[in-house]
Amino acid sequence: MQLVFLGVDACIRVQELKELAALAYRDTTAENREFWKNEMGQALREIHQVYDDKLEGMRNELETYYNLKVRYASCVRARASLYTHLISIYRPMCLHLLL
Repeated sequence: MQLVFLGVDACIRVQELKELAALAYRDTTAENREFWKNEMGQALREIHQVYDDKLEGMRNELETYYNLKVRYASCVRARASLYTHLISIYRPMCLHLLL
């Protein structure tokens, strides 16, 4: 469709409109599929990174808690051993004083 009375400038604009319409109505399924595939891949990588970061933080927290409990148990065991040793030393002395 050409508008004769507007001259060459109108022909160029009509051609541009036809090209734009062709771009607008072309099938972009493959491009959309590739775009969403890339976007989903990136989103999954980001989610995976956040998950790994949180997992590492929880692992460190649990390791710290475990080490604290092991140290506490070791101290309790050492204290119990000390008390047992002291009792074995002082019991005969106390029994001697009672007799």
